[in-house]
Order: sequence, then C-alpha cells, then structure tokens
Amino acid sequence: MRDVLGQSVNEVPVVLLPAVVSMLLGLWMVSGFARKHDVAWLSTVGLAVFIAGLVLLALVAVWADTLGDALGLRPLDLWLVDLSPEALLAMLIAVPMGLAFAFVNVAAKAVLNRSVPLRLQGRIFALQMVIAGIAALPPLLLGGALTEIVDVRVVLGLMPVLLVVAWTWAHWGSPDPRAWRRLRRPRRAAA
Repeated sequence: MRDVLGQSVNEVPVVLLPAVVSMLLGLWMVSGFARKHDVAWLSTVGLAVFIAGLVLLALVAVWADTLGDALGLRPLDLWLVDLSPEALLAMLIAVPMGLAFAFVNVAAKAVLNRSVPLRLQGRIFALQMVIAGIAALPPLLLGGALTEIVDVRVVLGLMPVLLVVAWTWAHWGSPDPRAWRRLRRPRRAAA
C-alpha cells in the first residue's frame, strides 16, 4: 500500500472496496454463465483475467506516471481519504480481478460438487479448506521475505509467472487426456 500505491494502511478498506463489490457482483453473475458454459472453461478464463490483473498491478506505478501526465490525473479527495493516481488505477484494476476471483472460486466448487458424492462433500470441503490454508502459508512467508530483499513490484510481477507454472503443472498431470481440448473450445452445459 505504501510503496506501490502511496496510501496509508488505514486506507485499505477504501482501496479494496471496488474489489469487494465486484466479487459480490461476480457471485451473482456466475450462475448465469455456468448454465451457458463449461465450469472448467469459466475457471480458466477467470484465472487468466486474474493473472492479467496481477501483471497490471505490478506495473501500476508506470501506468500512473504515464496516464497521470497524459490525462492530468491528480490525487482525489474522497470522503476523508486522499487517493493517489496509483490507488485510483489499482481500484479500477481490482474490478475485473474481483469478478475473476468469484468465477474461479464458484467454478472450482461446482467441479467438486459434480465430482464428489453428496455424503462426502462436507468432509472434502473442510479438508480442502485446511489444505488450502496450510499451502498458502509458505508462499505468503516467502513473498514477504522477498519484498524485504527486492522491490514489491518484482514480487507482484513474479506471482503471475508462478500461477501460470502451477496451472500448467496441474493441467499437465490431469488424468483426463481431454483436459487441454476442453479449454480450447467451451461446450454448452446441458439445459
């Protein structure tokens, strides 16, 4: 917040508000999309949009300087918060990222709902949450340590690369040989 956006930590709720609103909007919209498209395809598109948003966030200072000069962007006094041009651009980037986050999560849950017997879903989802929480700790700690060594923008720029590598590795190891073909052409879900 301080290094990239030039905002105080107290102003986090204002900066993240567009992401929260777009996540709620995404939760409302995803059911309609899931009826028309395969959920694996929706999840992949959501991940691609999220990765693109991370790249844009890594470059937000460059964009703010370039666009700020071209458009004459100045800090915006919003309620009791002075938002920098970097924060305004980050808020705009957060809107499609929030939609994408909702799409990825809902589509992933739909795949599990379809694959896991009803009597086991509670246990599977609880175990998934525990594993996700444990698996999130090392990258968070490593990312925090890296930001102490290199600039936070470098770490933000590295995250999309790591996500693409992880996604490719997970897909490459898929037991279903048709997994790659399904991503190229979405099929319509049964009505």
